[in-house]
Amino acid sequence: MAVDMEDWFEGLNAETEEPSAFGFEDGETEATLTDVSLFESSSSSWSAVQFEFTDKEGNTDNGYRVSISKKKTDGSKVPAKMWQRNVFQLMRPLILANPKFKAVVDLDTINQGNAAVVEALQVLVDKLEVRLQKTTPEQKPDETVFPEYTFLKPLEFD
Repeated sequence: MAVDMEDWFEGLNAETEEPSAFGFEDGETEATLTDVSLFESSSSSWSAVQFEFTDKEGNTDNGYRVSISKKKTDGSKVPAKMWQRNVFQLMRPLILANPKFKAVVDLDTINQGNAAVVEALQVLVDKLEVRLQKTTPEQKPDETVFPEYTFLKPLEFD
């Protein structure tokens, strides 16, 4: 969402919240998938499929990450319901954008892990268009907060 700098500057006061320099602002955004990569945590041994979206103004956001691994970092098995939810989170933006995109990632590929999914999703880069709602929970002392992404139906299907 483009900001009118003159209006923003005129309204700048002690109550103005610091804007985010990275990613999308909280709220609704229409964007295109511009990269899919394997995110590997530097502090632990977990990985995830990382989506990068770019909106019409050129702002990018790569905070949407989904791990479809069936094992936790400690080697224990991910509960079936949690794994099912993770697969849902992976597939939701694809299916909402175009039901035919579901065929890009089959269950065999998902069972192979995050790296296989990243490879399979490459064909959707610059093709997958989404409408998403981003919400960042309130920061609490000594707690890392992660934005929440909800994918919405495209406007033409409303």
